[in-house]
Amino acid sequence: MTTTPDAAARHRFAEPRVRALSASDATAYSAFAERLFRETYVDGYEPADIDDYVSHAFSPQQQTAELTEPGGRVLVVEDGVDGLLGFAHLRQTPSPPALAGRFALEVSRFYVDRPWHGRGIARVLMSACIAEARSRGADALWLLVYQQNARAVAFYEKSGFKRSGTQPFKLGRRIDQDWVMVRLVAGT
Repeated sequence: MTTTPDAAARHRFAEPRVRALSASDATAYSAFAERLFRETYVDGYEPADIDDYVSHAFSPQQQTAELTEPGGRVLVVEDGVDGLLGFAHLRQTPSPPALAGRFALEVSRFYVDRPWHGRGIARVLMSACIAEARSRGADALWLLVYQQNARAVAFYEKSGFKRSGTQPFKLGRRIDQDWVMVRLVAGT
């Protein structure tokens, strides 16, 4: 029996590995994170604005700082064939008003490489985020999401997040109002 490429990919995905990155991963992670950001926003923003943003947001130096930030953690899903498939950056930041009085972690970045969309990687990664929050004693997660990214909004809603307002996000000269989405994690 021969295996088709799709069947081989499904087989590789059968046992994804989730791990936390360390500072030694900064250079490879930086390039991966920058590529996914560019692919996500290429159609919605001016190229010069994206170039300016990623030059500092995804530099190896910035990623080293984020990977060693107290309370921060970058989780990746990877396999032995394709390498990094997706990542989530969790941070301890001030919570939005909807979570006042709760210990919440921010999911400041959550991306899955396009070839892996719709194949369960995002669910695996979100489950790892929830487990990380619970292991730290957090009872909620929150994030910002670009309102025009219908696929991401739908995924977060399917994952139990609820819209609780908006917050500005500036990229270049443009300021968008991103959705603030929250999800309780204690006991769920």
